[in-house]
Formats: sequence, structure tokens, C-alpha cells
Amino acid sequence: MLSMLGVGWLLPLLLIAVVITGQVYRSLNEQIKRTITITTEKAVEICTLRLSDCITQSKDISYNGQLRSIYEQYLRDGNEADLYSSTTSLLEEKYKFNEDYRLTGLYYTDMPDRFYFTGSTYLAGSQRFFSTYGKQAVRNASETIDTDTVLVKAENRIYLVRNVMDHSFHPYAVLFMELNDTRIFESLQSVWQCTGFEVFCGEKLLFDENGPDTAVAEAGALTDKEIRFLGDDIVLHRMDLGSNRMTYAVRYDREAVKQEVRAPADLFGLMLVFMIPLIVLLIHFFNRRISVPVEELAAASEEITKGNYGITVPVHKENGELTNLDQNFNEMSMKLKDQFEKIYLEEIALRDANIHALQSQINPHFLNNTLEIINWEARMGGNEKVAEMIEALSVMMGATLNREKRDIIPLREELEYVKAYLFIIKCRYGDSFSCKTEVRNPEAMDYMVPRLIIQPIIENAVEHGRNSSNDGFVSLVIEGGKHANDDLRIIVTNQGEPSEESMKKIHALLNDSTEEQVHASQIGIRNVNRRLKMLYSDASGLTIEPDGHGNTISTIIVKKSQAQQFKL
Repeated sequence: MLSMLGVGWLLPLLLIAVVITGQVYRSLNEQIKRTITITTEKAVEICTLRLSDCITQSKDISYNGQLRSIYEQYLRDGNEADLYSSTTSLLEEKYKFNEDYRLTGLYYTDMPDRFYFTGSTYLAGSQRFFSTYGKQAVRNASETIDTDTVLVKAENRIYLVRNVMDHSFHPYAVLFMELNDTRIFESLQSVWQCTGFEVFCGEKLLFDENGPDTAVAEAGALTDKEIRFLGDDIVLHRMDLGSNRMTYAVRYDREAVKQEVRAPADLFGLMLVFMIPLIVLLIHFFNRRISVPVEELAAASEEITKGNYGITVPVHKENGELTNLDQNFNEMSMKLKDQFEKIYLEEIALRDANIHALQSQINPHFLNNTLEIINWEARMGGNEKVAEMIEALSVMMGATLNREKRDIIPLREELEYVKAYLFIIKCRYGDSFSCKTEVRNPEAMDYMVPRLIIQPIIENAVEHGRNSSNDGFVSLVIEGGKHANDDLRIIVTNQGEPSEESMKKIHALLNDSTEEQVHASQIGIRNVNRRLKMLYSDASGLTIEPDGHGNTISTIIVKKSQAQQFKL
């Protein structure tokens, strides 16, 4: 009986357990490799996109003709001061506020020892670290690349080097950029269970973040866009960038992989202990705890390969290592979605299109009133006052036209526009209008804010904040921004409390829930609210509420933790 029990039940159960365990082990290993492959491919793709953006932006100075005009002017007049000023200003205009560069520099080939720099606002002064060795490395690279772009490393810093050609395709200048390597390659951290990585250009090591210390020669046989596993804890991926052969080596946690495949063996060991009375329960347990989560992960991985980033799987709580796998997969998927949306939607679409379109809608109707006042003053013969009004009007027109194409300006400059506008309003209404301005934290004056976000609110307060005697008073208070996570608050208070019906219209206007024709002054406050939310997410924006004492308070909130603002 014991022999028959062993042959008829124990041995088949053992064989079944071994077969099923092997299948689950292979399935999990394949799934884990698929997850590592997908996350590596997407992470490398993001790195390539950012490097491509840097190369594309380096070409701009070569093709727009401004630098060539500056250099030709210098050849005509020999004015070195003008050459320095014009070259530095052009570099700042093109590259100063880009987070992808720590340092941008240029030198003319006939003056190889005279360098012109601009530093990122985040890491200004990086030129202090541009040593003689770095200069020589840039010069050596420029002599071999012709019209191409090359990546070189000098003293643990990565430089993108490009020759600037004249009409005869002879280099007359060399442009080089120190890349913000931490930002460029940060997406590699999103590879599943990543513990470190290395980036190679050809045979040379460009960047090392606790990398696997592997020789790039191991990846010599890789072709473009090929991915390969090296051992049981390293994945290699090659993604060429122009003439630069880029190879990425990522180490993942070997123990974490082993833990993922350990659960099935434990479960089948338990099945053998309970034997026949528990076989049905164990099959059900296996299906619910292993098969279903793995199938969900496989289906979700297939969706990601189709481009459906952000897809998540249900997290099966108390499911051992597979719970961690579900959570890590969901976190990886959402991180990939956020990174792609940030690159393609926010930075390109919103900032280059919607923000400019909304800013262009700022209603300049008060300029017509101002011109009428100036005309009247001129007829009455007050030249000094007229001159002051013309100067204020000039400031406002410059702010509205935005000839320098700057969407983000210091708060100090924004308040200059407000000051000019209030001067004009004071001339219009005389002693019947007064305004008080208070800056509670002087450091806030150096924080960067969107252009023309205060003037439309002041205009709205002036228009709707007059009492029955036609007198008006507006208060402007700047507070916050003093601590690292302290929000910047701009508060405008005016006389007069809106009716309940008016408040409903204001809320509908700020929530974009109305399609009715709106007044010209209302377009300004709606656009201010829209631009703040586009730039800094829904946590920032504009609110307009009565204070219960006969006044109306308009508050602009800029969330520093989400705006990633910086001081000048």
C-alpha cells in the first residue's frame, strides 16, 4: 500500500511539482528579462532623445547667421570689447537657461586661447572647472570632426564639441557644451532593479554611476539598437547617435531576481507536505497567487511595448515578492509616462505654443485710454508730467510686446510693469485713486515668475474696485518664498464686494467651465490662471474671493516645490 501510494500519488505529485516549478521558473525568468529589456530600451531612448536635443540646439548657432555676423564685424573694426559682449550675449540667449548644460563655451579658431562662456543659472560659474586639460581636449576633438558633433570626456566632465562653419565650410569657431550628465542619464535609474550603470562612447567611458565595472569590449559585437544580457546581472544596449557609437551597461540586482523565482518553489514544497487533501486548494492558490499576477504583468508589458505608457496592474497584497514586482512595475510605468509627457507635451507643446498664444491675448485696451490722457495733458501744457506718462507707457508697451521673447522674468521686473501701470491709472483718476504696495520678503524679488501675471489682476481690481463716490483703493502685498518649501503669494485687495451672481461667473471663468462671451478685462485674469497652471500644475493659480468686510481679495499662488524656481 505504501509502495502503491508512493508510486501512484507521491511520485506523480513530485513529477508534477518539478515540471510546474520548472515552467514557472522559466516563465518568471522570461518575464523578468522582458521587464528589464523594456525598461532598458525606454530609458536609453530617453537618454538618446535628450542627447539629440543637445546636438540639435548646438546646430542653431551654426545656421542662424548671428555669430557669423558678429565675427565679420570684428574682422572689419577689430573691436575686441564688442566681440566679447556680442558673443557672450548670444551664448546667454541660446543656452543659459537650459538645464541640460552646465557650461557653454566658444572660441574663434584664429584666437584659440580666448574663450567665451555662459553658465546655466543652476550651476553658474562652471567655467572655473574648465581646466587647461579640458581646453586641450576640446581643441583636439575639434580638429578631427569636420562638420560632425562629438562627445569627449575630460576630468570627469562630458563635453559636446561642434565646429561652426563659414560659407566655404571652413571652421571659424568651435562651440562646446559641458553636459549636465546627471540629468541626461537620469532615466537609466528607472531600469527595473537598477543598482548602477555605465555609458560608453565608442571604447571610451563617458559616465559611471556605480557601474558594473565591465569592459565595453564585451559589447563590441553589438549592432545599433541591439540589447544583450551579460552574465546574470548586466544588460547591454547599443543606440548610435550620429557618428557616436553609444553603449549603455546597466547592472540590476541579482538577488532581487532570485527572490522573484523563489516563491513558486516554496509553494510547491507546501503542496508536497499536505499531499492529496490539499492538492485542489494548492492548485487554486497557485493560480490566484502566481499565474494571474504574472499574466497581468505580461499583458501590461505588451501594452507598454505598443506605446501605452502609464498602464498599471492590480497590486496583489500579501503576495510576497510578486507584490514588489507589481509595485515596481507600476512605478516604472508611471515614471516612463511622466518623463515622456514632460519631454513631448509640457516643454515642447505647452511652453512653445499655448503659453505664447495665451500671452498674446492680454488685452491692451487701457493703452488707448492712456493715449487719450496724454493727448489731453499735452493740450493743457504740462510737459514734465507728459514725459513721465510717456515713459510709463513705454514700459507697459515693452512688457506687452515682449520683444526679447522671455516668458519667465524676475518678480522685480514684473513689479516695474505694475508700477508703470499704476502711474498711468493715477494720472487718469487723480486723487480719487490710491494704491499701497508691500513686499514682506525682499528675497522674493529675485524669484522668476511668468510675464504679466500681476498687471491684469491690478487692472481688474481698478475697474471693479470703486465705491459709490467713484473713489478707488488697491493694495498689493508680496509674501512667501522665504523658506525652501514656502509658496510665493501675490495678494491684490480692492474695495467693493462682488454679488453672489458675479462670484458664480468668476468661478466659472477661472475653472474654464463657461463658453459665454467674456469682457476684455476678464480675458486677462483667465489667461493668468491658465498660464500658472500650465507652467506649475494645478497646485498653482489664481483665486478671487470676498473677505466678508466689503473688499475683494485676488490671490496668485506659485507652488515652489512644483515650479522648480530659482533665484537670479
